[in-house]
Amino acid sequence: MKLNITLLFILILKFSNAQDCSDLFISEYIEGPGNNNAIEIYNPTLSTIDLSFYSVNRYGNGSSTSPETLQLSGLIHPGEAIVIGNGQIDSVWVSTYWSLPVDPIFLAACDYTCNGIFPTPFYFNGDDAITIEKNGNFIDIFGKVGEDPGNAWTDDVTAGFTDANGGTWWTKRQTLVRKSSVKKGITQNPILFNPTAEYDSLPDATYSGMGSHSCDCIIYGCIDSNAVNYNFQATVSDSSCIYAGCMDSTAMNFNPMASIDDGSCLFLGCIDSLACNYDTNANVNDSSCNYLNTSINAINISCFGGSNGSILASTSGGSQNFQYSINGNLQQSNGSYNNLNAATYHINVLDLTMGCSNNIMVTLTEPLQVITNSIDTVCNFYIWDGDTLNISGDYNKTYTDLNGCDSIHNKNLVINNSPNTTNILGVVNVNPLQIENYSVGQNLNSIYSWELDSGGIIINGINSNIVEIQWGTIYGTFKLFVIETNIFTNCTDTTSLVINVNANSSTLNHNFNKKLIKVTNILGAKSKKNSHIRFYLYNDGTVEKKLILKN
Repeated sequence: MKLNITLLFILILKFSNAQDCSDLFISEYIEGPGNNNAIEIYNPTLSTIDLSFYSVNRYGNGSSTSPETLQLSGLIHPGEAIVIGNGQIDSVWVSTYWSLPVDPIFLAACDYTCNGIFPTPFYFNGDDAITIEKNGNFIDIFGKVGEDPGNAWTDDVTAGFTDANGGTWWTKRQTLVRKSSVKKGITQNPILFNPTAEYDSLPDATYSGMGSHSCDCIIYGCIDSNAVNYNFQATVSDSSCIYAGCMDSTAMNFNPMASIDDGSCLFLGCIDSLACNYDTNANVNDSSCNYLNTSINAINISCFGGSNGSILASTSGGSQNFQYSINGNLQQSNGSYNNLNAATYHINVLDLTMGCSNNIMVTLTEPLQVITNSIDTVCNFYIWDGDTLNISGDYNKTYTDLNGCDSIHNKNLVINNSPNTTNILGVVNVNPLQIENYSVGQNLNSIYSWELDSGGIIINGINSNIVEIQWGTIYGTFKLFVIETNIFTNCTDTTSLVINVNANSSTLNHNFNKKLIKVTNILGAKSKKNSHIRFYLYNDGTVEKKLILKN
């Protein structure tokens, strides 16, 4: 037989709680905006209880040991509900941020406040277990000690009331009031904590019910509404009524007939803790509050990596006797700070006469660093701003613009060497119409292009490292060129050879109007195209012999 999880939780509560109306318990839980956190403690008994035996403890983020503890003091009367809240009344620097003070309305609703210096038990945020302990024993538990529910405990039974499945938050940014049917606290750490079982949820930042609680316990107390200790929950008078009033003659509502001061005195003054003239004794605002008002004029950094930023802070209000500081340093009487780098700065203004302060965060920015990149592939060398580079690699140069800002250009340079073309080999002194072969050394992955400035024609091998040329009938000095190109890098090399065509009278008298009759081989038969020796027969009876070389 299996028990429903909710039923199991109820059974655990039934057997683990203390006796009805026998000891203190938590009657209200407030987890509000900012640090507006409080616990209301209710006395359901018929006796006045000495609070010095009790403490409020916070087990944060699933911790089960070493809680933050607030030892209580004073007395709590039968049927009385007291509210203990976070007492942070000023901004506090906590490691990396400013922790804001609690709201004055919330603060006014508290009966007692703890020290506002972090940490205290009242910096809970929805995922912390809160306990009331007496001499080390649990009197009541809110949450589950040793369990981290995520952001908050929820109404999701499938996740064991944690927020693992995205249930509705009940303990974060909520005001929870103990149901009037609850008459005792949880004295043993629960297996599961279902906040809906014993609490009703009110909207965020609800403070109106703080300091009073409705419980089904039979309460003996003062039932006279005119008494200081009137208990609206009391059903039977215990003759404990105390009649009191304001006994301070300087207060607005001084009552000369009062024999016991009931703390109701009203004092005029500035009640805003953020004001310079905040009066800790005042509880009625007289509109006299004086505030510091600081304005900032910031100039950002003009160039990346520069340090020419500035901040000028100007403050009005207060006594005008100010001390400025930046990030806790450089205390000075004015708010001018120069030669600053790009960063976030905290400017603090302290009124040396009135003791109030103001803190402003300022962020100075700088332009992004300008970096450009290029890839260049060249042959043999590269000239960059007058520098000759002949080795492949990564290079960079820094340029400064008209505003004095630097930019960086990165260049990936690939330098390929041109082929090393050898000298042209061949006959340099030739006769008119003479056919000769010329060559250069053959390199792998190279192609060759032959050119003549004049003086002859290329017969064969124009794209080879060997070329066949027939020189013309004009004598003189001519040049033969070869351009070698690497097919992968497209880099070239050029070499040339000077050719001297000799003057020859027999050639000069040659009949250039003659016609070719036929071409034969050495045996007189018609020559085939693949013959190496060819004889050219002309109509004037002349014969030319040619040796054909092929690569």
